Amino acid sequence: WSPARQITSSWGWNSRWSPGGGWIVFHRLSDSVVMVVASGGGTPRVIVDGHSRGLTPLASGWIDANHVVVHTVDKTLRHEFWSVPVSGGPMRLLMRFDDPTREPRRGEFSTDGRRLYFTIASDESDVWMMELKR
Repeated sequence: WSPARQITSSWGWNSRWSPGGGWIVFHRLSDSVVMVVASGGGTPRVIVDGHSRGLTPLASGWIDANHVVVHTVDKTLRHEFWSVPVSGGPMRLLMRFDDPTREPRRGEFSTDGRRLYFTIASDESDVWMMELKR
């Protein structure tokens, strides 16, 4: 292993390497921003400004070397998946979950570039009763 080398000071978290290893996507801790930076270092570039779009990014992953999938929650708390080109350009909505009882509440997901894998939450509850004795 080589010594650790800092490649950004943007307070990033939830980072993922691109398939070819040339880029790293990460979320900036201070706001709702998703950024990419060259794996060799350099100036990070914003690819999703969630604050201006009313979105909170939860997690990101790579579709291929040129596109990132971003799992977000909108202002109404609907979960969404977006395709974002790394080179810039408009985000493309892949999926929006309109049923609040069936949505991917966990941030993790995976993709093989053709399919998106995630866990859907299922709300259910049981009603219990007990008699109170004095």
